[in-house]
Amino acid sequence: MIADRRIPVTLVSGFLGSGKTTIIRRLLATPAFANAAVIVNEFGDIDFNQIAFAQSDAEIISANSGCFCCTARARIGEAFDALNSRAQSHGPLEQVLVETSGLSAPAPILQAIINDPQIVAKYQLSGLITLVDSITGLDALNERREAREQISFAGAIVLSKADLAYDRDVTVLRSAIAEINPLASIFESHDGGVDLQRLCAAAGDYAPAGPPSNGAGGAGEHGSGEHGSGEGAVRAWTITRRTPATRTGLTLWMDLMAAYRGSEVLRMKGIVNVEGRPVAVESVRHVFHPPLDLGPWPDDDRRTRVVVIASGIERKSIDEAFDALCFQPLAKPLDRQAYQRFQKIMSRMQSR
Repeated sequence: MIADRRIPVTLVSGFLGSGKTTIIRRLLATPAFANAAVIVNEFGDIDFNQIAFAQSDAEIISANSGCFCCTARARIGEAFDALNSRAQSHGPLEQVLVETSGLSAPAPILQAIINDPQIVAKYQLSGLITLVDSITGLDALNERREAREQISFAGAIVLSKADLAYDRDVTVLRSAIAEINPLASIFESHDGGVDLQRLCAAAGDYAPAGPPSNGAGGAGEHGSGEHGSGEGAVRAWTITRRTPATRTGLTLWMDLMAAYRGSEVLRMKGIVNVEGRPVAVESVRHVFHPPLDLGPWPDDDRRTRVVVIASGIERKSIDEAFDALCFQPLAKPLDRQAYQRFQKIMSRMQSR
């Protein structure tokens, strides 16, 4: 039998904030992925990938502004073309990891990788790993078709943040996953750790992809900033500001979002200029992580850049709250106009 010398491709999927980047960073730190490249697809127009993988020597190909599943054949082909061009000058390539957008359905992506002659000639699909957030995963399964589809095709499923969830919730989540995909191997991640060797071995037992729901490689149902249509449409935008925020104001804004908009802000991630210093902010639904000081700036861009992915909420209410709170010097009493703006924002949020 002739050995298959094509480069293995592992697809890493999972709903928004499930921990895909974390597991990829851990894989890149292992000898098996020493000569690997990563193709990252984000639903949003700000690229944080070079920051996320700053400690890795892996080649990073960013494909932002929309998810692969909606323009699968063309977009994935372009990403692999870029990988081929850059690989020629970066030495031999032994592995490829593809991190999909949290809103991507896997079927069109798998079809594109399996059926594109130029990709198939050099690469082989070797496995599909899906991440599920142990805290918010059940809500995602109940509310989002994409989350269920991501599970249905997986060979291996990782329950991330299992150590932060109640045991009974993890048990219920396991049962829900087993109903969708009884063949997948389920792993629990505690303190970010998981048996990577067993995980990669199990990932190869992925289900064969069915036909894409909107036609192979055809135009999808949304553009770069919208997924779906109507009242439940998912929209993404970026809050970009040049004026530094106050730390107290940023904390208050995040607390306000968690209390009144946690179910609608599906994902939030970015860097905020807090009094001249870079601070990372991140949330997954109602779980808003404390702002994290990054130390030195990761690049020359000193602007605040926060990507918000939300459903069922107007951009205006989020942006107005950010501006009203983050830039007010809260060490002093709020002036009358600022307080009136704050009251209006609170009233709108509470009335929904």
